[in-house]
Amino acid sequence: MLTQNGRRHRVMLAKLAALWITGAGMVCACWASLAVAGPVIRAVDHLPDPHERTHHAVTWAGTQAGRSLLVLAAFAALGLLAGVLTRGTIGTMAATAAAVLAMLIAATLPGSGRWTPATWIQGWMGFAAGQGSVSNLPDNFWSRFIDTGGAAPGHTLGLAGVTGLFLACAAAAAVVFRRLDVTG
Repeated sequence: MLTQNGRRHRVMLAKLAALWITGAGMVCACWASLAVAGPVIRAVDHLPDPHERTHHAVTWAGTQAGRSLLVLAAFAALGLLAGVLTRGTIGTMAATAAAVLAMLIAATLPGSGRWTPATWIQGWMGFAAGQGSVSNLPDNFWSRFIDTGGAAPGHTLGLAGVTGLFLACAAAAAVVFRRLDVTG
């Protein structure tokens, strides 16, 4: 297909869009499942009413879902870069998993946590930091990698970091893709 298409970057953009749309669809499916399962589990297990107004819950969920679209775009670009580098399904999955694992390990190293995607995601999504991230029931995965004595990263740092990750992965994928031999 690439040898017949004069505009090879369209194929790469289509892959990026497909990854992002699939991720967004999975987020929507998860949120819908949780919206249905939450009240059912509360009723079955006789849990107390959370006393959350529907408007407040929907506003919070909408904000988080909107912010997650940029995070999904960054990880879609990471997946695209892995696919361009490895040129195979198994290699893509392994390279993406290795990259995410490396990011998480780097986030636990003293002094480097503030400059890792875990911190940027935490800041952009507005997840708790410090003692609030470990003393309460965690509402996210990422805050476990930030020092409990540190302050929460801000939205601006998070936006800059996640956007930078997206742009760096997309640019690297474009450069590698442009130089690929498509015949073999």
